[in-house]
Amino acid sequence: MKKFILMVNRSHDDDVRRAEMVADYIGRRGGSLVRARFVGGEGTGTDEHYEFDGDVRGAECGIVLGGDGTLLLAARELYDYDIPLFGINTGNLGFLSSAEVSALPGCLDCLLEDEYVLDERSRIRGEAFRDGRLIKSDCALNDIVVYCAGTLRIVEVRVLINGEVTNSYAGDGVIISTPTGSTGYNLSAGGPVVFPDSRDVIITPICPHSLQSRSMVLSSEDDIQIELVRRHKTQNEEAMMTFDGKTSIVLEPSDVVRIGHETRNVKLIRPKGYSFHRILKEKFGSM
Repeated sequence: MKKFILMVNRSHDDDVRRAEMVADYIGRRGGSLVRARFVGGEGTGTDEHYEFDGDVRGAECGIVLGGDGTLLLAARELYDYDIPLFGINTGNLGFLSSAEVSALPGCLDCLLEDEYVLDERSRIRGEAFRDGRLIKSDCALNDIVVYCAGTLRIVEVRVLINGEVTNSYAGDGVIISTPTGSTGYNLSAGGPVVFPDSRDVIITPICPHSLQSRSMVLSSEDDIQIELVRRHKTQNEEAMMTFDGKTSIVLEPSDVVRIGHETRNVKLIRPKGYSFHRILKEKFGSM
């Protein structure tokens, strides 16, 4: 009997109804489900996360109903179990998803009949140091963002590649993106789309105060360091750093962020015949 994990965006009533459709279809086809309950988040005092009503080990995959944010959270929750994810988009663009909600329940057949491929996606790790002491370490499938902590402020960062100062950005912040995240905030900020099977890292400034500021695409082998520059003598807090928009930390001037790759990838399930070229055309039109 195949076992699946069902993870749902709790904020959408329609997704709860669709989850029952998925559960019924999986059950009628001889599968079993472990359900995940969304807890925590804003106003609760704890980070948002899932709690499971059974043992997730040995599951075929996690079925994720929602948008990219829901799938990013699912990837964080199941990463240590090395369980693949199958995303069904009920949000807007849904670049991380493998199927649209209109394809339910038939899109589940590829899981039940093993007619799929595993798509490997790289993650990056960000480590923040203050006076040489590690103060935060976390990973991201999409992006790590350093941005202004206060309103109407400019944050300035210095980018070092393999120990050499390569660029400086002054503006609203900087996005350090994976290829998977290149179609997200990076793209909105004017960064390039990078195909997801690469292991590149994209650094894109947010609203830079310079006409010459551009994105950089770097190799996974590069040693990347982001240094915060103090712009005013009275300035104490400089920026925030977030990981996939899920966890964050306040940074101070002179803090240093180091970026590296995780050794193990996130696995996304794709139906056979899936094409990133086709997805780009569907989401953005002719390219």
